[in-house]
This record gives sequence, structure tokens and C-alpha cells, in this order.
Amino acid sequence: MVHHPILFRPYLSLHPCKTNELIGSLGGSVNPVLSFLTTYRPYGNLEQEEVARVLQSNDEKETSKNYER
Repeated sequence: MVHHPILFRPYLSLHPCKTNELIGSLGGSVNPVLSFLTTYRPYGNLEQEEVARVLQSNDEKETSKNYER
């Protein structure tokens, strides 16, 4: 947690350099995005609908990638 420089409130910050380390710590999940969002959702004040929207968007991208091959 760090303090927001404008809002002066604590917020959860994930440094880009540590992303790989964090995802690796999730135990070899089949869907690391889902594992990450499920684990950290309470800390980011994400609603379940927001998580579902992100996952749906991710699935659509994967599907379109598979059709391009």
C-alpha cells in the first residue's frame, strides 16, 4: 500500500517489475488472470461484476486470437 499523491488515501499498487513474480506465486494456475483477480479483488474494491467483465473481455480476446491462426 502506498499513499495516493493527490487523494492522500492509501491504495494498492502493483509495480510492473514485480508482476511476473506475483503471477508466479499463484501456484501455476490454469487461468492466472482469474486467480489474480480473485485473490486481490477485496483489496482493490472491485465488484464481482467488474471482475466478470474483465474475464469476459479476456476470453473474447483469446477466442479471436484462436480464429486468426
